[in-house]
Amino acid sequence: MHPASANFSSISCQDLFHINLCFRFLRLLICAESHIQRNLFGLMDQIRVQTEQLRIEAQISRKKVSEVSKDLIEYCEREKQHDMLVSGPIDNHNPFQEKKSCALL
Repeated sequence: MHPASANFSSISCQDLFHINLCFRFLRLLICAESHIQRNLFGLMDQIRVQTEQLRIEAQISRKKVSEVSKDLIEYCEREKQHDMLVSGPIDNHNPFQEKKSCALL
């Protein structure tokens, strides 16, 4: 018998229920698959961005801490007379010092 000429009057309610359940399950699978594909594409984009960032960072020239720390110490020693945190402000050039005023009443 050809499927198009099938007699649907012989299908029971239980069969219709199972067919409906199968179609719902198929729809759910299709939705889940598209959701997974969207998330997978988003994840691939994130991995691509992270990979590019790692390539950029891999090209940065590195120096030893022992060399850089010597340069930093020399710079600090050379510039400490101009550093307000080390030498403190000169009283007449301190913009935050309260102005001394004498008011007679």
